[in-house]
Amino acid sequence: MRKILFSLLFLFSGLVFSQTKPIAADVSAAHFKDTNGLIHLVGSDSEFHALTYTIVTLPTHGTLKDPNNSDAVISAGGSLTGNSVTFVPHSDENHKYIFSGTNSFTYKV
Repeated sequence: MRKILFSLLFLFSGLVFSQTKPIAADVSAAHFKDTNGLIHLVGSDSEFHALTYTIVTLPTHGTLKDPNNSDAVISAGGSLTGNSVTFVPHSDENHKYIFSGTNSFTYKV
């Protein structure tokens, strides 16, 4: 009788706690002026599921590219093939970077 009771309690507790959402962590990065920057995104899942990273808002002064997908440009709502993005600051017609300062974008896991 104890084995059956244990199995039923285990099954019940698994149903209650199996719907937790993954968590995205805040990340900051600093890069040299006039260079692209590789940024590693961080997330966790208490159930150890594979994570998918999605860009929610884009940076104002640059472009995001997916280094794991032939540097494809990422749009808002776009998912990444890994957990990294490359930030490319805006440049002028001579391909000289024209942005230096603070920028941000948001992502979810």
